[in-house]
Amino acid sequence: MASFVAFDRARYLERRALYRARAGRLSRRVEPLWPFVGAWRALSSLATIRPDRLVLARLARFPDGLRAYAGRAWLPGRGPIGFHPGVGRLGGGGAPFYDDNGWVGLCLLYEHRRTSSVGSLALARRVAEYVLTGWSDRPDEAHPGGIRWRSGPHDRSRNTCANGPAIALCVELAVLTGDEGWLEWAKRIYRWTAGALRGADHLYRDAVDPEGRIDEHLWSYNQGTMIGGGVLLARATGDDAYRQEAVATALATVAHFDRTVLLDEPFAFPAVLARNLLLLDEAEGAPGVHAWLGGFAEAVWRTRRVPADGRFVDPHSSPLNAAAGATELFALLAGAVAAA
Repeated sequence: MASFVAFDRARYLERRALYRARAGRLSRRVEPLWPFVGAWRALSSLATIRPDRLVLARLARFPDGLRAYAGRAWLPGRGPIGFHPGVGRLGGGGAPFYDDNGWVGLCLLYEHRRTSSVGSLALARRVAEYVLTGWSDRPDEAHPGGIRWRSGPHDRSRNTCANGPAIALCVELAVLTGDEGWLEWAKRIYRWTAGALRGADHLYRDAVDPEGRIDEHLWSYNQGTMIGGGVLLARATGDDAYRQEAVATALATVAHFDRTVLLDEPFAFPAVLARNLLLLDEAEGAPGVHAWLGGFAEAVWRTRRVPADGRFVDPHSSPLNAAAGATELFALLAGAVAAA
């Protein structure tokens, strides 16, 4: 907590409700959407165990900061809305990523649960509608279906990181709105991801291209989102097969991802994994998960923390992502409410 507060005070732009990408008052660059959402997710976790004045004040402003990533697309009303990865001179910059928007939708739902904000729920629905526009229905592609990683005619890779958060987002919208159509989408996305990207070892590969080539890289957050998706689908449908698959992936994940492997990823990735493993533990009882995550957190504290000022150094991501990922990890282990 102390390290994030120090970071927040140094980099937070009060007027814009955004984070400065570099230290110093003259820096005009702000953090991209993914680290911004990571900070939102971390403070949402922290608020469940330590809802102090600063944390609640920052959380209240995240929807304001989010507008900067929408650019001209920020319009009241209905219809899909996608947020851009950067902030340009005239607003949002760069082609939107569907995975970024899945995380945005989930953060809006955290905000809705925390405050009962009707506006947050309505915007989460519009973001989910946008994410579903990324579904590939081209019959000429190998493994037809799946949500693409990024918008644009030439971005046809379908990645676990885009599909996993979309499953949780759709299940949660189904539960909150009573609209069964969201649940059907969640099941459809889950079936595609499991069929196209889950290996015989129960672990999820990163992506598949239109020709059917699989990117075999194993990332911890991909396992986490699919574990969480399975837990939520089992809870919403009563189908125990989803729970069994979540357990199988969790066991395989714990066996594969030792501390060395996790320390070679951005902190945000194992933080997502931790959130979903604890969600499984809450629903199922997963012996050893707390100890396993605690061992990793201890390694982060010992090897990546700067004792002089409490910062966490992550060579694989931005300073905000490092601070947010470490904060979320420690908050979850301290008892923060887990959600996909």
